Amino acid sequence: MGLAADLDYHVAEPTGVMKPIAKLFATRPLSRLNRRILGPTDRLFKRLSRGKVTFTGLAGYPPLWVTVVGARSGAPRTVPLLGIPIDDDIALIGSSFGQEKTPAWVHNLEAHPEATVSFQGREAEVTARPARPDEAEFVWRKASAIYPGYGYYAERAAHRRVRVFVLEAGGDRSD
Repeated sequence: MGLAADLDYHVAEPTGVMKPIAKLFATRPLSRLNRRILGPTDRLFKRLSRGKVTFTGLAGYPPLWVTVVGARSGAPRTVPLLGIPIDDDIALIGSSFGQEKTPAWVHNLEAHPEATVSFQGREAEVTARPARPDEAEFVWRKASAIYPGYGYYAERAAHRRVRVFVLEAGGDRSD
């Protein structure tokens, strides 16, 4: 079995009314708002439901909780991210909702590729590696099918290199 299967992590493509809603939430003003409120909102829902429910999960986009070691601080940092299942692995895109700057978790993974991921009570140690160009292209296509906003994010973040990582099961946490 692979990482996605081990975690029972899956994300369905949007249907019906969800596609236009997803496009609306990917607009520049709502993306800025989402970047600020989705993480705290998901943390609150997760805490109140004892790990069973998140806000973005209710909207059809279940977050993968990724714990990385801070590049400068060395402290653990946990962020909710939309994972993109690819074959047996899961990919992450450092788009930051198409914002100006690269998200901190990207720098953290580049400095310390070993991480822990969790989804609905299941946890796994992973190693992140940069996606090969062909993989990154595939991940972007699949991500855009799952959440149409990724197309907008790519356009708005074209001024910087948006990193794509592939998480592979197993990690050496002996830092």
